[in-house]
Amino acid sequence: MKDYAHQTAVFERFKDKKYAALFCEMGTGKTRMAIQLANHHFTQDRVTATMVVTTRGLMGNWAYVELPKHSDVPYRTYIWNVDKEIPYADTTHLFFLVNVDALPTERFARVFKDFMKKHPAYTLIIDESTTVKNPRSARTRATLAAARKATARLILS
Repeated sequence: MKDYAHQTAVFERFKDKKYAALFCEMGTGKTRMAIQLANHHFTQDRVTATMVVTTRGLMGNWAYVELPKHSDVPYRTYIWNVDKEIPYADTTHLFFLVNVDALPTERFARVFKDFMKKHPAYTLIIDESTTVKNPRSARTRATLAAARKATARLILS
């Protein structure tokens, strides 16, 4: 699939940065750009995994539509509350897909601790970042805690 000029410009602008924010209209390829940036961090040996925080409805879209369509590097997915065990780092890029509502739970804290042991260097992507808005909410505090530990951060809206 050939990138559009705006997608190439975004990639070139953010490929070596530790953070990015993509505020684009629907249908402009935000997810494609995010996957390409995450894969670039992986191929540059900066990270071994990408944690994608999104809504429950978009987790399947990432796993079964967007990643197969847009990832040009070998990858695996770990889907929160579906898969049983987080794989260790190997030659494939791990995409850890989690529902934003799970972040403040104790169960997620245990899984995240296991994820951090296996993948201490990771990219964090917050898809639909407007779901994280109230600075006093448990969801926001948990998201910020995960962001502080991430090697690279990317928000989409």
